[in-house]
Amino acid sequence: MSTKIEIITIGNELLEGSINNTNVRYVCKKLYKAGYLPLSQCSVLDDKKALISQIEDSLKKSDVVICSGGLGPTQDDITLDIAAQMFSSNFHINEKLLKNLMKRYGKRLDSNSIEAFARVPEKAELMLDRMGMAPGFMFKKGKKRLILLPGVPFEFEHLVDKELIPYLKKHYPPKSREYKKIIHLCRIAESHITPFLDILLKKYPKLKVGVYPHFGILSIHFKTSAQNSKVALQTLTPCIRAVKKEFPNRWFDGKFDSIEEAVHNFLIQKKLSLSLAESCTGGALSAALTRLSGTSDFLQGSVVSYNNEAKVNVLGVSRKTLKKDGAVSDSCIREMAQGVQKLFNTDLSFATSGIAGPSGGSSKKPVGYIWIAIASKNKILVSQNLQLSGERSTIIARTVNYLLAEFWINKDNV
Repeated sequence: MSTKIEIITIGNELLEGSINNTNVRYVCKKLYKAGYLPLSQCSVLDDKKALISQIEDSLKKSDVVICSGGLGPTQDDITLDIAAQMFSSNFHINEKLLKNLMKRYGKRLDSNSIEAFARVPEKAELMLDRMGMAPGFMFKKGKKRLILLPGVPFEFEHLVDKELIPYLKKHYPPKSREYKKIIHLCRIAESHITPFLDILLKKYPKLKVGVYPHFGILSIHFKTSAQNSKVALQTLTPCIRAVKKEFPNRWFDGKFDSIEEAVHNFLIQKKLSLSLAESCTGGALSAALTRLSGTSDFLQGSVVSYNNEAKVNVLGVSRKTLKKDGAVSDSCIREMAQGVQKLFNTDLSFATSGIAGPSGGSSKKPVGYIWIAIASKNKILVSQNLQLSGERSTIIARTVNYLLAEFWINKDNV
């Protein structure tokens, strides 16, 4: 039977939405990689009753409970005192820890502050391979373990890597673990792939599937539990092959986290140059590509031609086109793509124009009415109208992803 693990993150700021809960994501990724899948995770206020109730409940259901936060010396840091009370442990000054802290922080902090961090429960084992002042603590009761880690992310992450994971592997070695293979699909609806996945699930009884849509990209996670990778791949590899065969032009490798990474890698490998002409996306397309190192190997330049005069004077869009069809039209987007390609003399160009809202729409061209274009030398590869919904930021993000996805689908025609 697999080790039952629960995670509790502690702090009012988490439930107020003041900060992102990066600790839970970090520890879950590390646990999963090591062969552990937590039962659940939750966040709790800096409240004594609430915290005692949650820890007691988690210890009843789980073998290991991992807590993050509330180990500092201030009034709202109550986790350690609560744990000591629950395990009937007195406190004492750990002389070795005090000496170490004085050596590291004695010139910057007063002795009372340092001593507060050296005050530790007698029944707790210390996790001392730390980056900050607060160590980690581990309480034992039979086969149960309560592990307390600091909430400061860099301190938490260090102790997860150096103390928590090695401890779990030694004392709770996984008999089997879950293995996973990921593949992404471009512009495929969930409803379209469901029958195909049903066939695979019937063929491979040990297979589990997760489907995660994100702005025109479907990420499919194939998972199975096995004693080793060789056994797992007997299930996972045929599934990946089946997807590639079923959707030959629409998949990209799971080693890429996003469509922009896949496009980025393709353009570098093929030594193709690119230019961008953006209107409604306002530089978001450029930002998606330039967040990755090495973009200068292919991206020659970008024009944010938000105003029609920029479309005319910089990209060479004709005034006749703008007057007849408008800036959000098939004819305009084609001229934008060809104009920026000529301007930077590139192999490829991408262009966007549309109405991202919330204002600016009409009955004929409502908010979410978008045109995208992709051009290669002397040829328009894609000129497509999109009808998108959502808030302004969502429409912009979807436009970027849809354009990159369309390029991926048509990349063999370059």
